[in-house]
Amino acid sequence: MVIKELRSSLMRSDELPTLILAGGVIVLYLLPFLISGVDSAFTVHDSLDNNVVQYIILANEGKTYSLNPSGIVSSIMGGVQRMYLPVGFNFYATLFVIFKPFNAFLINFTVVHILAFVGMFLLLRRHLLKENNYLAIVAVVSVLFALTPFYSVYGLSVAGVPIVGYAFLNLKKSKHLFLSYLILGLFPLYSSLVLAGVFLIFSAALVGAYDFYKSSRFNSPYWNGAWVLAVMYALTNYQLFYQFFLSDIESHRKEFIFDSFNLEMVIENATNFFYHLHYHVSPPLGFIAMLSSIALVFAISRQHSRTSQLIILLLINVVIAVTQSIFYWDKMQTTWKYLPILKQFQWNRFYFLSPFFWFATLAVSLSILRDSFSFIKSSQLMMWITCIFCFYNVWAYNGELRETASNLLSSSKNGWTYQQFYDKRLFQEIQVFINKPVYSYRVGSIGMHPAVALANGFHTIDGYLPSYPLSYKIYFRKIIGQELNKSPLLTKYFDEWGSRCYLFVSELPHYYMLDKYSQVKVQELQLDFSSGPHVDFVFSSVEILQPELSGMSFIKAFDHDQSKWRIYLYKVSDSKKESNI
Repeated sequence: MVIKELRSSLMRSDELPTLILAGGVIVLYLLPFLISGVDSAFTVHDSLDNNVVQYIILANEGKTYSLNPSGIVSSIMGGVQRMYLPVGFNFYATLFVIFKPFNAFLINFTVVHILAFVGMFLLLRRHLLKENNYLAIVAVVSVLFALTPFYSVYGLSVAGVPIVGYAFLNLKKSKHLFLSYLILGLFPLYSSLVLAGVFLIFSAALVGAYDFYKSSRFNSPYWNGAWVLAVMYALTNYQLFYQFFLSDIESHRKEFIFDSFNLEMVIENATNFFYHLHYHVSPPLGFIAMLSSIALVFAISRQHSRTSQLIILLLINVVIAVTQSIFYWDKMQTTWKYLPILKQFQWNRFYFLSPFFWFATLAVSLSILRDSFSFIKSSQLMMWITCIFCFYNVWAYNGELRETASNLLSSSKNGWTYQQFYDKRLFQEIQVFINKPVYSYRVGSIGMHPAVALANGFHTIDGYLPSYPLSYKIYFRKIIGQELNKSPLLTKYFDEWGSRCYLFVSELPHYYMLDKYSQVKVQELQLDFSSGPHVDFVFSSVEILQPELSGMSFIKAFDHDQSKWRIYLYKVSDSKKESNI
């Protein structure tokens, strides 16, 4: 039955040449990364500095599938409960258990982009643009969506939205039931509940309720699919539910203070978001808004059959932009006071659905523009020019691809490559030099992300987690308090957010990747290591001129020809405290 459903839904002989061509384009996109390997340039922000290392830690400590939410993961931030790290019953997490970290990362990167194409192609071809004369548009838009520089560390949270839409539309029409239930059952094993799952379930329920209102008919297959999705998310994220509803440990998220906008700023922010989206989900897609505006003019003037479809998609994008901005409206402060749980959960993240809706808007817009030209040749020419324009825009904002491809043709490396960022060779030298079991001492990092030390097996007092005990944040602040007092910017950043629990330095606000060519030196550092968590060594990517002011002594600088880092190793002289490892 499954094979029959797959064959009828996924495989049609007339589509094979188009699929082969589209597949070739995606292979060309992936090729620079596959050839470059660890020398590929990948996004560091909220990826290599955060998500990747969390899975490395879990795999290294054998805690990936731990069922005890209160069990301790010892290597990060002095040891935190398992419930504060990502879910383990997840395809991405499993890759880090089976493979070496980079191989796991690259496999995930590849799978995410391939499934992005598959999902968008199926949704457009089977439901939105089913006519054969739109096949080229479907293929082009699906490839464009697949080439989007997703945060692949989020799995299918963004890239997989189309395939969820495809499954629900199948169920709405009572078609391919087994395949659709299978998709919805597996999707929570490769996506995030808080980034996408909640909003997919809410959106599906909204559509189902509207459908019931219009038809007065309860669509059992559709609602069964919604339940499958919800139940699977609940099962795979039980530790998250335990953290927020059953644990008596307060999360640092309780003290979040978000930016507060007046109504004028809300409108301005919503307008900006409409054209540029959020960096976590997609590059700026203003070119789609421009094309869809032109298509809307043609659609209305020619009374095109897809006019209402285009208007609905544009309105959805407007609503998402407004929702994203209203979260920061100053009037919401009252809501936070009476419903503090809503402050800890960012319900404005409907924008994780935005790329799907925008590329669906692009597909409909291109179909309207194609139909609006009288002559076939002019229509084809317009389509080719438009597609080239779209590909250029995707390329222009895809720094990972540009830098990786450029690095293949040049001896000098652009950006930060995976190998340069974690620099296993350099930190092995440091580990050998210290010559102690890594679990027997704690380190902190200055001028660099703690993720680098963590990925290399060191145990840290610092780290970057979306949630961790509030008590640890208060305890850790004792070390960095004097430095925070020198910088209102850092004070606001840590006190009002604090997910980056770093050894902040007032002379280096938000500089965590100072390579050996930076020439920066810290003149007057004042960290109080006699208070707060116990720390034995400090790794600094910059030279600290007066380390004794912070009770430190310089030991040695580590560097090698291929390294982008130069690490200054400092010993913390305060030894009166017992380590709480």
